[in-house]
Amino acid sequence: MFEYDVAISFAGEQRKEAEAIADCLKKNEVRVFYDRYEQADLWGKDLYEHLSDIYQKKARYCLMLASAAYAAKVWPTHERKNAQARALSQRTEYILPVRFDETEIPGLPNTLGFLRFADYGVQGVCAHLLHKLKSSSLSEGPTTAPRVVEPEPQEFWEQRRRLQDNDILKKVWSKPRWRIAIRPTEFKLARFRDVEQCRQFMLSSYVSVERWYPYPGFSIDGLETGNEWVAGEIEKSEPDRINRVEHWVLFRSAQFAHNRAFDDIPQLGDRVHVFEILDTATAAYEFAARMAQRGVLLPEAAVTLELFGLAGRELVWPKDIFGGSHFLGQDRWCRDESFSVGRQLSPTELQAQKREVALEAALEIYSHFGWLDPPRDVLSKAQADRFDSI
Repeated sequence: MFEYDVAISFAGEQRKEAEAIADCLKKNEVRVFYDRYEQADLWGKDLYEHLSDIYQKKARYCLMLASAAYAAKVWPTHERKNAQARALSQRTEYILPVRFDETEIPGLPNTLGFLRFADYGVQGVCAHLLHKLKSSSLSEGPTTAPRVVEPEPQEFWEQRRRLQDNDILKKVWSKPRWRIAIRPTEFKLARFRDVEQCRQFMLSSYVSVERWYPYPGFSIDGLETGNEWVAGEIEKSEPDRINRVEHWVLFRSAQFAHNRAFDDIPQLGDRVHVFEILDTATAAYEFAARMAQRGVLLPEAAVTLELFGLAGRELVWPKDIFGGSHFLGQDRWCRDESFSVGRQLSPTELQAQKREVALEAALEIYSHFGWLDPPRDVLSKAQADRFDSI
């Protein structure tokens, strides 16, 4: 019915982000109108009429990158007016706004749902678009489109609230850290029959990672049990080695809560390693897939990766460990103090596409560090090298 799945409308000040979103969509086989993809076709045409046709008739959705520059410039205004004319003529949603600031866009209702770019980044916007397109049966990208993680049932929070803080948790909370949550979307008290079954699952299902710590880390002798949970933790600090501090708990309800500090690698200082993000996301989804295989994450699994204490910290590639120039450039630092990446999938989707979904989660995290053009093929190969043997 439409020539394009998505037409992107933006001002030149947001070209970098627009192009990164367009590239992400294109890699997922989405038909996207982005001006630089159309240079030969646009050559010699009456752009006023042609763009009117694009934004009124030829696209399923208009992705509008709204900003002060967008509101002020002539060509974005022309695109917006045509998009609004189209939106008035149909009952279903058409304009999908992404806000870069709080500028009021003429004719754009305050009640219209939007995403904030600062909250989602390139990969988050791309993922939401893929989900939108999949639900309208216009695009079937090769990667599972994530569903929004539903609010957790109160019972899961109550379980965590009853746990006591300890010294390891306090050390984790004092550092830049991960909080990883895996749970079913519906609460049942005994998805594991008893605590011993939880314990046996942990002993048999932790994830080995090439050249890294297992996920999650624990000492067999140090496992603790309560009436409805089993818990483990480690603290390792050796000369010239990574310092690792983490604590996790698995409940009979199949709620898994993991708190871990970012690895303290002396060569990196305050910077964050690309592979720590990739490895953590991949290991978490692999572990969730093993829970799904056990049959405890029905009807759907919710997986959330939350990151804390990262504002201003730089992202680095492996070259930086061994010396040399700053490989990713000087603008790759985290803009946010904390943020989260969430996915909700059926157990079948989780087991079949755990690697792809984990890579998408890692890419979304990278976008919060301003890394909008990561080499997906290189990262995918690194992921395979580090996890294919498990």
